[in-house]
Amino acid sequence: MKEAIWSVDPIRGIGHRDPRDPDQQMLEIELRPQRAPLRRLILDHLAGLPERQASLDHLRSFVLEQTINKPVHATAVVRELVTANDLRLETPGRLKGSSMIHLVATPMF
Repeated sequence: MKEAIWSVDPIRGIGHRDPRDPDQQMLEIELRPQRAPLRRLILDHLAGLPERQASLDHLRSFVLEQTINKPVHATAVVRELVTANDLRLETPGRLKGSSMIHLVATPMF
């Protein structure tokens, strides 16, 4: 279903809402999806976990099961958050499924 949602022609102007997003932001289907809502959801999810950390595989599962996004979106957002110093990798280098990701600061949303 998610593959179908994200492959919809963006010219039609079809949008979807993520029922698990507390802000109920309308998600417009675009060539480049808006990542701000997913960044917020990932940061909030990590803030609620013991030791504020999880593997990339865990975050991919969270995104698949609890959001309208696809797991590949989680990987892109994690990379952005690491670059922005909002997240830290346990072992620097290539980001992979077993990479442990730590929340650097409590999100201010």
